[in-house]
Formats: sequence, structure tokens, C-alpha cells
Amino acid sequence: MALPTAAFEHRALRYTSAAGFLGGTVPYLREGLREGDCLLVVTTPQNRDLLCGALGGDAAAVEFADAETWYDSPARTLAAYHRYVGDRTCPPRRVRVVGEPLWPGRSSVQLCEWTRYESLVNVALADTGARLLCPYNAVDLDPWVLDAAARTHPEMALDAGDPTDSERYTDPETFTAQCDARPLSPAPPHARELDFGHGDLAMVRAFAEVCARHAALGPARGLDLVFATNEVATNALSHGGGRGKLLSWRTDDTLVLQVTDEGSGARGAPFPGHLPADPTTRSGHGLWAVRQLCDLLQVRLRPDGSTVRLTYCL
Repeated sequence: MALPTAAFEHRALRYTSAAGFLGGTVPYLREGLREGDCLLVVTTPQNRDLLCGALGGDAAAVEFADAETWYDSPARTLAAYHRYVGDRTCPPRRVRVVGEPLWPGRSSVQLCEWTRYESLVNVALADTGARLLCPYNAVDLDPWVLDAAARTHPEMALDAGDPTDSERYTDPETFTAQCDARPLSPAPPHARELDFGHGDLAMVRAFAEVCARHAALGPARGLDLVFATNEVATNALSHGGGRGKLLSWRTDDTLVLQVTDEGSGARGAPFPGHLPADPTTRSGHGLWAVRQLCDLLQVRLRPDGSTVRLTYCL
């Protein structure tokens, strides 16, 4: 990635109407056009149409992406932004983004992980010089989501108003620790169970393959699940005392696999698997890959071990 010549910016825009959305985004994009920035807008079809109408012919200089596709999982979205910015940053040219995640319809677990994503953006893109503006519908969104925006964005703005520093901004390491302090929901009594140890990884993979087939994940996603489960189980054997337990269950719209172990539970890097590992090192790549291969990954460390939960949307 080329070295940037300017500081990274991450701003939340609370908008109260269509006029407020345009008042906060159009000047921001026109400024980017004047400065020769690479412009990306990820939003809903309705807001995309509003922007195209307001920008007129200038809309041709903006790359648009659909929010439903772009924001499919926190880990994959973070990786997509990291690649996009890295590929297009060439000082003094910067990347300037309007990125509006999809909040309605998310479960409480998903909301927690998407707010964590917003916080991690400050780490993942810290050295890129990119500018990110994240619109939030202040009328329709849950107050909890709007409150989290003030904690995950160093700058805040309302409609067409000038940005100000967020007094409630929380550094990503602290915010991530607060997310991890939320306990996982208990596994249901009907969960399938497999105890495994050294020499049992073939059995783990067979267990995962059956789960994927019964859930009708399809060949590609089924292979992803098998690989991800094998990687997490391998980590449990290597760092978790040589034994582990694999659980699996389904809800109405998800397939869940969970690996627990009895290791030390010691905390390592502050953002395990959330950020791409240095390609020149041998370690740190497995959990990153697992996060890319499942729709949601939750990791909880305890004094007597760890729990890793993989969720696949059906």
C-alpha cells in the first residue's frame, strides 16, 4: 500500500431527511471531485438515486456499490475496504467513501459485530489517508445504533452541519473489549456434540461436512465451513490443552458451529483475526481466513479456556 500524505478521516453523518442526507453528502463528494479523489458510494438504491439526481453529470465520476452486497459480513466488508483503498491510493490522490451499512433487520448479535466493524475501520485504514463518511438515518434507526456511532467515529455531523469531534469516541481496543464482554447465548439442549483430541481432525471435518449438507449450504459454502471448522479445531488442539468440544445447532435462519477448549484463555493480539496478518509472517493468518469464510465469528476468552462460534446464514 502506498504511503498516504494526509490523515485518515472517519465521520458519522446523522441525517433526518432526504434533504439532510444530500446536504451532508453532496458537498463532501463535490469536494472530492475538486481534489481528484477516487470516489466510492455504498448505500441503498433509494439514496443512490438521490445522489445521482443531485450530482447530475458528476455522478459518472463516482463508483457506486449496492449496500446489501457490500455489507454482507463485518469481516468480509473490512477486507473489501482494505483492498479497495490499498488498490486505489496513490498520493496525493486519496480514496473518499460514502458508506452506509445496513442496520434494519439485524439481530442484536449482528448489531454488536457491525458496530465493532465501525470501530475496527479506525485501525484497519489508519495509515491509508482515506476519508470515510458513514450516513446514519437518525429518524428510523434504533437509538442504540445511533449511540454506538458516536463511540466508533472520531467525527460527527448532523445533516448539512459542520463536523465536530465526537466527545464519546472510544478507542478501538477498549470498544472491542466491551463487545467481547457480552456473553454468548447458551447452546441449545438439542445441539449435536463431538469431543475431539489429537488425531481426530478427520472426524471433525466429517462432522462439519454432515452439518453443512443437512443445512443445504451448497458445495462451495460447505467447503468453507469444513475448512473454517478444521482451522478452529486445530487451534484448539495447539493452544487449548490438546482437547476440544465441537457443538452444532440450527436456528430458523442460521447454522452454528462452536468449538470450546480448556486452554489458558490468555489474551493475545487485541484484534485477533480482524486485521490481515503481515504476509511475511507465518502466524496470524488462520483466524483471518476463518472470518472471511463464515458470516459471523465470535471469540470469547475465559480464564479456563476459549469459545469460538461460527455462524452461517441460511
